[in-house]
Amino acid sequence: MISAVIDKKSPTPLKEQLRNWVIHRIREGALKTGDRIPSINALARDFELSRETIRQSLDTLVDRGFLIPEHGKGYFVAARESRLLRVALLGKIDGVYLKPIYEGLAEGLGPHATILVMDAQKSALSLSSLVENLAYHHAVDRLLVVPPRGKEEEISEALEPYRRYFKVAWLDRAPIQTKDARFLCDYGAAVRLALSHFEKTGLEQRIYFSRNPEDGSVFSAMRKAFREGKSKAVRIESDWKKIDVSQPAGILCETDTEAVFLQSRLLAKGAKIPDQISIISCDNTPMTDLVVPAISSI
Repeated sequence: MISAVIDKKSPTPLKEQLRNWVIHRIREGALKTGDRIPSINALARDFELSRETIRQSLDTLVDRGFLIPEHGKGYFVAARESRLLRVALLGKIDGVYLKPIYEGLAEGLGPHATILVMDAQKSALSLSSLVENLAYHHAVDRLLVVPPRGKEEEISEALEPYRRYFKVAWLDRAPIQTKDARFLCDYGAAVRLALSHFEKTGLEQRIYFSRNPEDGSVFSAMRKAFREGKSKAVRIESDWKKIDVSQPAGILCETDTEAVFLQSRLLAKGAKIPDQISIISCDNTPMTDLVVPAISSI
C-alpha cells in the first residue's frame, strides 16, 4: 500500500516525507520531465494525509524547481535545468579547508544552488541525527564531506542509512576503502613537483615531515609517492629534533600546519631558512604567508 511509505510516528514532518517521496520518484526516473504527478485528491487519499499538507509539500517543490503548477490541470515535473540544487558541506567548521571550498562552490554554482555548511565535530549519535536532518528536513541533493582527521569511518557509518537520498563526495582526507566518488587533489603530482624542485636546487637530502600516524587517508598516498622518489637520500621523519640543520636539505611537510610548526622549531635551532634548508608544504592556505620567512606551498 502506498501509504506505507509515510511514517506518522516519525519526527520528520509528513509534508517533508511526501516531498522526499516525490523527489525520489523523479530521481529514479519513475516521474519524467513533463509528467503530471497524481492529483492532490489522489495523493491525499493514497497517503491518508490532508489536502493542505499535500499542497504545502508540492508548493515547496515548485519553489525548488522540481514541479511546475498549471491552473486547473495539476503539477508537472519540471526540466532538470530549472531545479535548484541543494548542496551540503560537512566538515570541521574551524578547519582551514572549508572557507575556500565554500567560496569555490558558491562561485561555481551561482544562483542555481543553495549551500549548507554543517559541523562534523559531533558524537556518533549527534552525527547520525545531523545526516538524517540533511536527508529529510533539508532534502539535500549533494553532500560534500571534508572529515575531521580520525572521523572518516564514523561519518561513513552515519551516512550508510541515507545514501539513497543524496549523492556523496569525499573531499581531501577520504579513507582509501571509501567507495564514494571523491574530489581529490593530485597529491602524488604535488609530491613529485616538490622533489623536482629539490633536485633542481641541488638539495640531495630530501625529507618528508609529518607527526601524524599512517591512517589510510590521502596522506598515505603522499608518503608512498615520496618513498618512490629517485634519490636515495629520501626519508620520512616525524621527529623534528632528528633533522640536522647544519646540512642542506629539502623538506616536504604534509600540511601547512606541520610546515609552520617545523619552521619555528628549526629556526630556533639556528637553521638557515631558506638559504640552506628549503621547506615546502601541500595545503596552499594563507597560513604559509603569515610566517617569516614565508613558506612555499603547493
